[in-house]
Amino acid sequence: MRKIFTLLRKDLRLHGRHFSAMLALCALLLCGCAAALGAVLGSATEEPEKVKLALVDKDGSALSRTAIRAIAGSEDVAAMFTVENCDDAEAVKIGMADGTYDAAILFEENYLSRILRGESAAVTILLSDKLLSASGIVRHFAVTGETLIKVAEYGVMSTWQPLRDELPSDAAHDALEKLELRYAMRLLSLPQNAFAVEVLPYAESGVGLAAHYICCFAAFLLILCEILFFPYTARDFAPPMLRRIRSYGISRGALITEKAILPFCTRLVLLAAALCLSARFTDLTLTPAALLSALLGLLLLSLLLSALSALLSQSSLGISLLFALAVAGLFLGGGLLPSSMLPYTLTQIGGFTPSGLAARLLAPLYGGSFDPFALVILMLLTALVCFAALWQMRRICQKGGAA
Repeated sequence: MRKIFTLLRKDLRLHGRHFSAMLALCALLLCGCAAALGAVLGSATEEPEKVKLALVDKDGSALSRTAIRAIAGSEDVAAMFTVENCDDAEAVKIGMADGTYDAAILFEENYLSRILRGESAAVTILLSDKLLSASGIVRHFAVTGETLIKVAEYGVMSTWQPLRDELPSDAAHDALEKLELRYAMRLLSLPQNAFAVEVLPYAESGVGLAAHYICCFAAFLLILCEILFFPYTARDFAPPMLRRIRSYGISRGALITEKAILPFCTRLVLLAAALCLSARFTDLTLTPAALLSALLGLLLLSLLLSALSALLSQSSLGISLLFALAVAGLFLGGGLLPSSMLPYTLTQIGGFTPSGLAARLLAPLYGGSFDPFALVILMLLTALVCFAALWQMRRICQKGGAA
């Protein structure tokens, strides 16, 4: 243990000579990732442009006006459309012609009666060129709406004869109009009352959209910072230096462990900074279980990347391969493109990359669920890479005849 501390003090002195440069590079990486995250997150959370819809009521009855107001005030309609009430000329001859409106719905006079008689001209739906691709869906919902109106009106009219037998003519008409209004309001409330709305998490880890992208970019940053330490790792794993270190009685496992200490501390600081920056985008869940999950993920990730740096230390492409690993993990994990736009196989592969596993272990910090399976996989992957690094160190030393 004393020898490990001696080696760690040597690394501290070595890194201390370039502390200002490494601090600047860390700040640059953090700011660069934050800027990229802001751009991606802004694009992902940008609300689509609402369709401008014109409603034309040629009927003008109390029931018709109530129906129009209910349609315009519906939450589902308001989320997708900007609704304006206007007359026929304003909607068709001016609005649709010059592109002011993307669609128009024209309710003809006595359209309820026309629907009951099966007339096709009861309600006219006009679509602009950019919405023609949705014409099939519009037609389906229009036919469904007509069917519901027919069912409701048949139910109302079935009460006419009993009302007429029991009440004077004027009172029977008033009661029928009130019943029609109640039927209409119940019909228009179907989208809200007939369905149970449940908002599912964006990712399998149980986090929302913003937290998913934050976890992906945090994992990307934590892997990318290995580039800062790679030159120093490559220096100590060069054959002459490695044989010298081994001659002091420092085991191969202790050497890899020592090389992970400073990167782990650096990642801890970067994660704390990332948490502070991300607090403005989403809520944090800093429970003991969430913090433990993140710390275990950081520890395993640091060991894995230190062992991987040892494996790549003799390659001229070492830094490039580490950068490629970080970018590939970010892409496959759905950090650059939405997961829904990637093939399912790629997203499954992305979940088992170091970036994907680290992101799943960071998810509890943002309200996600703890993933013991990801922890076990990361442990196995770390053990495999460490074993490969130990084997390479032994091969380097044996070539030179060292112990």
